Amino acid sequence: MKIAVQRIVYFFTGTNWEDPDKTEKYINALQSGDKFPPILVDDNGDGTFTCYDGHHRLKAHKVLNIPYIDCRFE
Repeated sequence: MKIAVQRIVYFFTGTNWEDPDKTEKYINALQSGDKFPPILVDDNGDGTFTCYDGHHRLKAHKVLNIPYIDCRFE
């Protein structure tokens, strides 16, 4: 299921979770046309979703202004 990236919040707020090298790797791969597995999200019930797995993939989509990302629920 594709979800608008602006509706997805990070689970790790207020912590230093990001590995900039990993984010850059995903940015470069997305620009090359690579595809990745869906990120894991949960519905917050208010029109937003929390990302529980795939934070670097989500960040890369946001940096590149890619409006939607493939998501899965568990």
